[in-house]
Amino acid sequence: VGGTAYTKTIQATPAVFSGAVGTLTYAVTSSDVAVATAAVASGVLTVTPVAEGTATITLVGTDVNGDALTTSFTATVNDFPVFTAPTETAATVVEGKTKAVTFTATGTGVTLSLKAGAPTWATFAPATGVLTLAPTFGSASATAYNVTVVATSTNTLFTEKTIAVTVTDSNRVPSWVAEGASVPAASQTVKY
Repeated sequence: VGGTAYTKTIQATPAVFSGAVGTLTYAVTSSDVAVATAAVASGVLTVTPVAEGTATITLVGTDVNGDALTTSFTATVNDFPVFTAPTETAATVVEGKTKAVTFTATGTGVTLSLKAGAPTWATFAPATGVLTLAPTFGSASATAYNVTVVATSTNTLFTEKTIAVTVTDSNRVPSWVAEGASVPAASQTVKY
């Protein structure tokens, strides 16, 4: 389960409920800590997602006389997709060669897609999860190319997995130029 904790600043003054005296102290509970945990510290309520489901969060404010006010709300945690493959975050491929990287993810109704901005030589097959890296000659660079696959669940939550692709220069085999053919200025024709 992905996602970030929900935080809310709460007041420590009696203005929170009528008739309260002095500074308030707070206690918080979760009806299901397997779904979401709750904590309150320094006037900040934090609810942290653990797993998909719902939990009731109950906050109790108590004044110096022991008078208390209770409020509750339901925290719903949706399941974020989780990538199970690949485990690596980088790949190296030689220009003119091909490398395949397979992506898999778990979650509710997950679909995979290639995020916009990938190099044109990176293609993705959503049905199989296979990313094909086939850099053309001249693609070698000192800087890695970031290629990102997105896993989206049916509840529109998504997770991204980025692979830093380093393309190395290939040692291309020189080709011979036939006698009488036009030759680039930097080459010369050799007769045998």
